[in-house]
Amino acid sequence: MAVSAAPNPSDSPVPSPLSKLLSKLRSKRRSKSLTPLSQIPTLPPLIPSPLPLVLPEHQHLLSHYGWTTITLPNPSNPPSTSTSTSTSLPTPSPPPGPHPLQTAYLALFLAAQSFFSLPPSEKALWSRLTTEEGYTCIPGEKEFLTLRTLSSTPDILKEPAQRYWSLMGDGRGRGGQDGEYD
Repeated sequence: MAVSAAPNPSDSPVPSPLSKLLSKLRSKRRSKSLTPLSQIPTLPPLIPSPLPLVLPEHQHLLSHYGWTTITLPNPSNPPSTSTSTSTSLPTPSPPPGPHPLQTAYLALFLAAQSFFSLPPSEKALWSRLTTEEGYTCIPGEKEFLTLRTLSSTPDILKEPAQRYWSLMGDGRGRGGQDGEYD
């Protein structure tokens, strides 16, 4: 017959500091009461307004995610001429060719290519302490440039960035009035 002695409290394992911390966090989480739904502040619903160049199925993305896609008109299939109701004369279509926004972003991308072709010492002049603005390089991995204001934009990119921002501002009905774009 096997007899076991009562466990000695001094023989039990001592909890590690990590176990103690996790235990405290768990107990604090359990002790917090949930805020009743009636006390949660609510905002009025957004008023839907159609965004230019955004397809109907993409309109909701901006309010949900903070971004959306734009769809530029296809220059190979320009819209047909429409007829004005007041005079019954045909209204001319816009001239075929790329959309002004497409021309602006292509110019901005070409200028960015030129910027990234510069020697590292010249690109480093546009470095900032954070990735919120300016040039950042992670050697052997990637380099990128964040443009937020005209004053912190490299000279080679200023004109194309200003044109693009101007067109985007006009498309958003803002025109960069918030001082976001110098």
